[in-house]
Amino acid sequence: MINLRVLVLSAMMALGSAFVAPFSRLSKSLYKYAFRLPSVSSDDDEIFHDLMEWSTDPEYLGNVYISKSCIGGGNGLFASREFQKGEILFVVPSDKCLTVKNAMADEDYGGFFSELAEQGGSAGKKAALGGYLAQELLKNEDSDNSSPWSPYLKVLPWKPNDQEHFLWWSDEDIEDKLYDANICDEVIALRSGTEYVAEIMGDINPNLDSDEGFDAIHGAFVSIHSRAFQDDVNDCSKLIPLLDMGQHYANALSIDHESDSKGNVVVTALKDIAADEELFNKYTDDDFELDRFAVYYGFVPGEKQTLQEIVDSQSPIIFA
Repeated sequence: MINLRVLVLSAMMALGSAFVAPFSRLSKSLYKYAFRLPSVSSDDDEIFHDLMEWSTDPEYLGNVYISKSCIGGGNGLFASREFQKGEILFVVPSDKCLTVKNAMADEDYGGFFSELAEQGGSAGKKAALGGYLAQELLKNEDSDNSSPWSPYLKVLPWKPNDQEHFLWWSDEDIEDKLYDANICDEVIALRSGTEYVAEIMGDINPNLDSDEGFDAIHGAFVSIHSRAFQDDVNDCSKLIPLLDMGQHYANALSIDHESDSKGNVVVTALKDIAADEELFNKYTDDDFELDRFAVYYGFVPGEKQTLQEIVDSQSPIIFA
């Protein structure tokens, strides 16, 4: 019989403070740089159509579309028509947002996720969300789109070759290339915590006790670190489908979002928007250091170099 309390305590000790992402997407302050978020190819029109139809309040369906971004690689959100300042572009219903509450309500493993979330604080909640997302990713992969989150899961780059991130690097590369970097300890802590969570989830859920399950855990946390928003209600991360497809560019900021009394995410225009104009969101924490951005997001805003190139060139961003 697995002692959940021992597992939770061990997980929190392994995760430490590094697992509590210090940077979250909020709606009240700006970040200084333009950059891209990873997403699926813009050729996958059917996937995008399914995502928008599934995640959008029907009253606002068709107001935006997804296409190749104008400011770099990856895709972005675009306005389908003109909007006036203050007008609602779209609404993501609360039941389409993925939070720790979904993990706690899981039919098979909700008890474990609940104990992990309740005893582990913010780190425990993030671990529970990551474990739940990983199991849904595998379920969707192995059982013909059986996850209720299938339209959203299809756009998440959760496999090793889908997205550049230190969580996907080998131990040898970390040791050889980051040993004298100022982010080395934080990268190791993040990787160690994630690997330990993968072991715990494999003990609890046999479906995650495999190489593919290990990848699913890592892919889940890459997605959470790189595209989740802050869920103030639950003191945890919150994945908001469709909204997280948008690029973030403070110099051309055009949309904002907030939750209404029912928890629905309402996205509004911050200025007059032209038809076919790309929509830009914003980040918070202007003082977030660029080297730590590389740790959690897998890239550095404002840099054209990839993460691998930043490391190989001994960039002063991550090497003191």
